[in-house]
Amino acid sequence: MAAVSHPVFARVYERLSVAMDRAGTAEFRRDLVAGLSGAG
Repeated sequence: MAAVSHPVFARVYERLSVAMDRAGTAEFRRDLVAGLSGAG
């Protein structure tokens, strides 16, 4: 499998994710994965 690198997207997403979490994405994500289990 080839290595994939998207440094620009990573920097933009890092900033966007903070705003998205404040807008309710964090709660949605918690609800979405509630009850899941596995490695990690």
